[in-house]
Amino acid sequence: LPVLVSSALSKAGETDAYKFTARAGQTLVFDLAGKSAGSKIDGVLKVLDESGRVLATSNNASGDEPMLAHRFARDGTFSVTVSDHQMTGGPEHHYRLVIGELPWVTGAFPPSVPANAETEVELIGHNLPSEPAGRRVRVKTEGPGEVTVPLDAEKYRSRRTLKLVVSADAHAVEAEPNDTFEQAQAASVPVSFNGRIGKPGDADLVRFEAKAGQVFIIETQAGVGRRGGDAPRRSCIANGEER
Repeated sequence: LPVLVSSALSKAGETDAYKFTARAGQTLVFDLAGKSAGSKIDGVLKVLDESGRVLATSNNASGDEPMLAHRFARDGTFSVTVSDHQMTGGPEHHYRLVIGELPWVTGAFPPSVPANAETEVELIGHNLPSEPAGRRVRVKTEGPGEVTVPLDAEKYRSRRTLKLVVSADAHAVEAEPNDTFEQAQAASVPVSFNGRIGKPGDADLVRFEAKAGQVFIIETQAGVGRRGGDAPRRSCIANGEER
């Protein structure tokens, strides 16, 4: 590793398997290309241990070609299999599989940025540079809407176009600790507040003032840039108390 394999599922029901070694703590990325190369394959990837137990799997259920990252808990010899979801095959079911410690970008933080500004955002994913500076890119915005995060295709792999929300409201990024009401981070509304649930049990609290009779729309978005589903939206009428 790293390795690029080009092959085909030449007959119905065929499964191709490739054996490799991995180290404890190592994260390997498995990137399968088929339809993007003109193939008819409806690819499925599976990573297995020596006993045949499935450790990770990926198909194109989201409309993307299979790609997965797996962090290995121990040293050992493992395998990855390539098959067709419908178990079909033939000469036109060709594919290209790349395996290695590949840099794969899955998201960016913060998920919203100010309008008419240039903002530095942090890339999130697997096998990215350990130094924070190596994970940052600059995003230029104009009016409210969306902006695409510029990714260098020579450096990073990704399965989707990363988009950030562009807002004309004030912006804030969480500062820990903010897990209790007493620690809640103060914000002046309207505001676009960006945070991360950094560990199990983490809670981010934001404190703001409201007047009796005011109606606030509180909208939470996660997985910005992914397909499907509107963000949850809640409204409340303040009773004059600080919340």
